[in-house]
Amino acid sequence: MRFWVIIAAALLLSLGLTGLAGYFLVPTIIFNGLGTEGVHNRWVQLDPLPRSLLYVPTFSTTIVPDDAWQGTINLWKKYRFRDFNFLFPVNHPNYRLVPALEEREGHYDPGLEFIDDYNHQVLFKIRPTTFTTVHWPQDGQALFRLPAVQQLLQAMDPAQWWHDVWTMDLRPKKWRELWRQRQRPLSWGDLAYALFVAQCRQEFFPEVKHLSFDPEKNLGLASLERPDNLFIHERLYAFAENNFYLLDWQMRLGNLSAESFREHLLQEIEFAPRRPDDVFTLYDAFTELPYAKKISEEGATFLYLAWSYDLNQENYLRSLVHYLEKSKDGMYFLAPLYTYIHRVYGDKFISMHDLQKAEAAAKAQALAKAQDEELAKLRQEEDTSNLPPAERIKKVIENAKKQWQHNQQIRTWQKD
Repeated sequence: MRFWVIIAAALLLSLGLTGLAGYFLVPTIIFNGLGTEGVHNRWVQLDPLPRSLLYVPTFSTTIVPDDAWQGTINLWKKYRFRDFNFLFPVNHPNYRLVPALEEREGHYDPGLEFIDDYNHQVLFKIRPTTFTTVHWPQDGQALFRLPAVQQLLQAMDPAQWWHDVWTMDLRPKKWRELWRQRQRPLSWGDLAYALFVAQCRQEFFPEVKHLSFDPEKNLGLASLERPDNLFIHERLYAFAENNFYLLDWQMRLGNLSAESFREHLLQEIEFAPRRPDDVFTLYDAFTELPYAKKISEEGATFLYLAWSYDLNQENYLRSLVHYLEKSKDGMYFLAPLYTYIHRVYGDKFISMHDLQKAEAAAKAQALAKAQDEELAKLRQEEDTSNLPPAERIKKVIENAKKQWQHNQQIRTWQKD
């Protein structure tokens, strides 16, 4: 009898230890399958993650300037384009800025293209920055709707979510390494949060070939599918106030000038969400330039970036065309603007020259009207037919003085 009691106790102890070990080890086992089988149960349906989403390496936009860098830094100038500040080669002989105005669903998006000034190849394309509200996939899986898991996720700061989406290592945990480093296996709470991060990566970065993250500037970089065999397509991600801010660019393959441009862009790029007064800051910077720079690419860049905030601001477009038409090298910049004006305005666009002519005509018309009114008043005052002889002579003398003063006033108006 005692023998069977011992056997039963041993079996119960064995089952208890097995269940306890399973409780602590199963989360790590499930986690280790993220890149192979995925997770498929009543709580989570998650496809296997590609290698590019399991681990995101860090990169740095801080480049140690060498002699070649220092020799060309004066040829670059930092500008704001929507939500980012970065270097533009406005004084560089190898690059020329050309507006890129693409029509999408009935409206135009102002982008940037930089061409090789020698063979006129497009080296670098920058598309307009966009932002979108982040929809965290908390309701996408039954697991994330559990009260305990929801409490865990709601306690996280969105900025911390964003950081973990880029930096959490989802590669399989090696048991030997966990034992050697005296690390505990994953808890069920750790697993739930890791699955949430994995779900975010799948939803935020579809069809991404490679990801990297700059922890200093909190910027993520994604390498996307190539649109063709000529360009590499990349996208920069920033995060603020629960919004994604995106900047897309394409770089020509196998071109040293294009690679140098990308290096300069990443070296100095800064995320700075747009403010309502940014457009006035850009325009004020343009007005402070000397006239020689106003009709150069530097001045045109200020005006184009200011106009890109709101394409309905016709005055900025009018000024941009006006100053470029006075530049000897303005045709590269002007050609896409002329195409845009023709498609959007047709014959209704009023140039700066036409506006000045209209203002001059309105001023001349106002002057002629004032002269007619003054002349009619003088003629009424000059009527002396009903006056006695002595008063008639006195009135004639006064009228002559007023006529002389009126003529002087007209000469002054004409000078103005």
